[in-house]
Amino acid sequence: MNNKIKKAVADFITNELRLEIKNLPFIENGISNFNFLLNNRYVIKYKDARLDLQNSPNNEVNMSSALNKLGKTPLHNFYQNFVVIDYLENSQFLNKNNYELHLNSLVNLIQTVHNLPSYNFQVFDPFQRLNFYKSQTGKGFELIGEEQTLNEAAKYYLEAKKVPCHNDLVNGNILIKDDKLYLIDFEYCGLNDPDFDVVSFLSENDFVDLNVKTKFLDCYYHGEAPAEKLSAYFALANLLWYYWALYAYQKTKKAIFMEIAQNKKLQYLA
Repeated sequence: MNNKIKKAVADFITNELRLEIKNLPFIENGISNFNFLLNNRYVIKYKDARLDLQNSPNNEVNMSSALNKLGKTPLHNFYQNFVVIDYLENSQFLNKNNYELHLNSLVNLIQTVHNLPSYNFQVFDPFQRLNFYKSQTGKGFELIGEEQTLNEAAKYYLEAKKVPCHNDLVNGNILIKDDKLYLIDFEYCGLNDPDFDVVSFLSENDFVDLNVKTKFLDCYYHGEAPAEKLSAYFALANLLWYYWALYAYQKTKKAIFMEIAQNKKLQYLA
């Protein structure tokens, strides 16, 4: 852990929060931010500003506040470059071993997000973001069939009703405590096609196999999943996060981002 980062976190806790630091271990989970557990009471998130340029603080505040009132996320408090989150002790992440037990609750949680009032949120435009990340990566990274992929996905996107979406439904953002599900990390939330959120969950979690995918889609769509649309969005999502990972690698030089880029490339070309 970079000593400069830990000092910045410690200074924030002491000077801004005015709390005594009894213990402050680094939390390994998370790659886009730096997370610490303060006194076994709060998670202190120190944002990497280099990766936050396209995100909306307004969206993050509004979604976390709305879901907290519904009991779907712990309390978040926001500061410049920092987020302070109530720690859910004895919680665990959604994974391949507990997924099926919580399938209905998971679908309900995602649909709760999609049913939030939309007037408080700005748009999360996957096409605009993709173009931004791509413009920052330079030449030589283009993949075959990109134009066709974007045109196919755009046909569905332009016709879709946009609602509040999380847009980053990795299992590390879904917690289970006392058999109840909680959603965290709202940096990428915003108005989007809810079917993109479905694809976000199915494409971003390595425990999702064909059996998991089938059960999730049946539960979410009641047997009427829009197969062609979801296929187009799978390709779009893989392309979007491929360029995001390349952008993140160029900004941070963290090897994990190049690994993600290669993984997304393989999924896109499969």
